[in-house]
Amino acid sequence: MEQLEIREGARRQHRGLAMFCVLYCWHHNKNAVFLRKELLLRYLGLERMKTTRYEWIIEDITDYFPYIFKRNKNNNELIVFSKIPESELLENKNEAIHFFPKILDLANYSIIGLDADGDQAYKFIEDSMPFLSGIKNLHEFAINNALSLLSNGIVQPAKVLESRLIKK
Repeated sequence: MEQLEIREGARRQHRGLAMFCVLYCWHHNKNAVFLRKELLLRYLGLERMKTTRYEWIIEDITDYFPYIFKRNKNNNELIVFSKIPESELLENKNEAIHFFPKILDLANYSIIGLDADGDQAYKFIEDSMPFLSGIKNLHEFAINNALSLLSNGIVQPAKVLESRLIKK
């Protein structure tokens, strides 16, 4: 029974991420998204990914992205979710975007305590959202919360799906 619960939890995680990636691609008019493996592991709450988990991801998101493959760039492993075949994507790299939505900035805050200078941003988060300190996976929380806000019409897509520039 425990294995079934683990699998179902993983399925929900994968599909939630896939749905966000679909919206992210739609907003940026792209057919694929490059996810850094490190970011994917943080979202999944894992330190490493076994072959079985990768197979689960493929199984769970092929309805959203029929092509899933791995790439290496500058010693960074990327997982690619794509609506077009790998060969076609590699011919036109402008069809893809790196997955780095600003909403994940919420997950990058150190919620457990204020920094040495008592930074106001941390204090604001602690004061306005004290429940965040009890959440174990802030990356998953940020994505799922964004999906909920979008689906209920509370926020506009541009506000949630905006991309942050990444260092290359």
